[in-house]
Amino acid sequence: MKKIEDEDEQSDFVVEALEEWAEIMHNEINITDYSFGWFGKHTNCCHGGEIFGWLIDRVSPDQKKARMYCQKMLELKIIENVDSKTIFNLNDLYRFYFNSKSIAENLLRTWKSEVHEAGEVAQGLVQKI
Repeated sequence: MKKIEDEDEQSDFVVEALEEWAEIMHNEINITDYSFGWFGKHTNCCHGGEIFGWLIDRVSPDQKKARMYCQKMLELKIIENVDSKTIFNLNDLYRFYFNSKSIAENLLRTWKSEVHEAGEVAQGLVQKI
C-alpha cells in the first residue's frame, strides 16, 4: 500500500473515506422523520448514537477514534446537526449532506485546498486519467 506522505493527499484520502462510509452508513442505519414542538418535523434524520455505533461496529472499535470520525464528518459537512450545533453529540439528530433540505444544498461542498487556474486544474485532471 502506498504511504501517504503529503498532508493534502492524506486529507483528501480521509475525506473520501468519510464520504464513502457515509453513503454505506446511510443505507444501513434507520433514517426517519422526528417531530419537534407542536408542528415541526426534522426529516431524514438519525441519532448521533447510530452514526457512532455504526463506526464502532464497522470501522474501529476504538471509541475515541469513532468519536473523532463523527466530529470530522460534522466539520466537513458530510453530516449536519439539525440544530446547527458544531460539536458532535450522541443524543442529537443528524442529517447526511445528500439528504439536505434543498437540492442546491446537496450540491455544495467546501473547497478544501488552494484554488488554481483553470489550465492547471485541467492539466492535473488529465494526468490523473
